[in-house]
Parts: sequence; structure tokens; C-alpha cells
Amino acid sequence: MSTRRFRNKAITRAYLVAVAGAVFDLYPYEAATMRRIAAQARVSVGTMFAHFPDKAGLWRAAMGCEPPVDSRLSRSALSLFEALEALVATRTPEDEDLLWEEAEALVRVLQPAAIREIHAAGGARARPSRRSAATAGLAHE
Repeated sequence: MSTRRFRNKAITRAYLVAVAGAVFDLYPYEAATMRRIAAQARVSVGTMFAHFPDKAGLWRAAMGCEPPVDSRLSRSALSLFEALEALVATRTPEDEDLLWEEAEALVRVLQPAAIREIHAAGGARARPSRRSAATAGLAHE
């Protein structure tokens, strides 16, 4: 492989990692599909798979850790995300206060189970700053 081609491949890979990181920050793991990341990067899905064997490999490159495991918590996060996305998509300017009330109600419903699952899954062993941030984000009202 020529030096130029190698450099271009490295640049493309770095670009895909940056775009994937932004998508993973915005969407739950299950909703951040390779298709969605490819669309955001304006490349084909084939290009994604030419650089990464699967979404888990892309996650590792972008986030620097293992991808989240499928769990009740991750499925709840996806459900919450989809419900909030639907609320936002259908709102009108007059609905602003109602939107926040409904969003807060959804978080209150899922919050206790999510906090229990975080602690049961080893949250007590996690670094205090991460554990505090995770539970504070769920407990924020």
C-alpha cells in the first residue's frame, strides 16, 4: 500500500471514529446503528465495514471502552429515548411546559430501577466520579 493511500485510509478512519463518537454521545447504543453513523458521516455502510468489523469495534475505537451490554437498563434507556424523541417531534410552542412535565415523569418512572441496576451491575465498584455522575444524571429533578 502506498504511503498516500495509507495516510488517506488513516484520515478516513479517524474521521469515522470522530463522527461515531458524536453519534454515540447523542443516541443510546442500540439506536446508534452503523447505518445512522454512516449517514451522519456521509459515507456508505460498506465504507464503515471496510474500516470496522462491527459496531462494537467502532464503539471501542470511538469511546475507548467495551460497548454496553444488553440489559434491562439499556433497553429502558432506548425506550426512554424513543419516548422523548416522539414527544419532541410532536410538540408545539404551547406544549413546552407540558413536554418538560411528561419528560420528567418518564425519568421518574425509570429512575429507581435504573439506579438499582447500575449498583447491582458493579456501580458500587465503579470509580466514584463515574458512579456519582451516572446516578446524579438519573436522579436529577
